[in-house]
Amino acid sequence: MYEFTPQKSNKAAQYTSLILIITSVLAMFFSNLPNLPYRSVMQLAALFALSVALMLLGRYVFKGYVYAVIENDDGGYDFTVTEIKRKSRITVCRIGLSGIEEAVIVKKSDKKELSQKASGRKAFNYCVDMSPEEYCCILCEECGEKLLIKIQPDERLFGILSGK
Repeated sequence: MYEFTPQKSNKAAQYTSLILIITSVLAMFFSNLPNLPYRSVMQLAALFALSVALMLLGRYVFKGYVYAVIENDDGGYDFTVTEIKRKSRITVCRIGLSGIEEAVIVKKSDKKELSQKASGRKAFNYCVDMSPEEYCCILCEECGEKLLIKIQPDERLFGILSGK
């Protein structure tokens, strides 16, 4: 019925990863200086910075998502999120539109209001940006479990999800 692929709008993950990789390389370089106390702590910090950089690259730079509303076998509609890596496409989320309780656009300043509604829900983040200015929170129930799903839709997809 409808498919939307959000584009990355900020470079926060790339810049953060670059800074962490440079920090890691410098820490490993300085850990080889003679007579340096706590050399292993410096090396562990470098390893930690490199690990975080690789996780950020893997999550926000090398991965994308496609949001789609498709017809299911029962005649209803499902909202799906498909994860896209280089050559693979994996559906990571599928919920029925009938199970959506509420879809809300959240700005960075509105997070406190959402935290009351989201308490006790299992949260999934399918945003393409590390810290988007605004995103959509879908409050739903699937298979008896209350969920909160964060996405970055366009206006048409938000209208479909919110029932407008």
